Amino acid sequence: RHKEVVFFLLWYIIFYLPVSDLVPIANPMACRFMYLPSIGLLVFLAFYLHKAFNSAFLRKYSRHLSGMLHAAVILICVTRTLFLNEDWKNNFYVGYAWVRDYPAVGRGYALMGREYFNVGLFEEAKSYLEKSVLLGDRMPSDVLVLAECCRRLGEFQEAQALLRQIILRHPDYADALHELQTVKNILKETGKSGQL
Repeated sequence: RHKEVVFFLLWYIIFYLPVSDLVPIANPMACRFMYLPSIGLLVFLAFYLHKAFNSAFLRKYSRHLSGMLHAAVILICVTRTLFLNEDWKNNFYVGYAWVRDYPAVGRGYALMGREYFNVGLFEEAKSYLEKSVLLGDRMPSDVLVLAECCRRLGEFQEAQALLRQIILRHPDYADALHELQTVKNILKETGKSGQL
């Protein structure tokens, strides 16, 4: 009877299927995947909420009840949006929210580690990046930042081991090759070359 409602319900289903995790998505905080599907679902819900709020059953109790219910839904949506905006202020907040909400996913730890590295807090950065690697997140750029943390903290052997792992998996990764050479040069200059 309501072709528009059917259209938006189908819209939701059609746009939701590609992001429904039938094919696993590595990024659990990627809310953008739901932008298109949510249009259909929200119009569908709005139609039935509006219908329910304006029903004769509710009007029988109070003529202002419908307006109050509409205002309550809008207030809930605005409040939720404000709280979500806090999580998206900058990369540090995104990383913190990711670690808080998805502690078993390494990407949040990697993001926190990079942010700590960018402000020069290498101990904290190393701790988060190690947790990221431990959870299986082995993005070469993140492991490279972990190796740089080790170098800056004077842990040259650990830095070399990490860099060799990257180069073994990605032999053409120039930044890792450059960082490994930097570590070797420091060890040569300080006389701690040992087994290079």
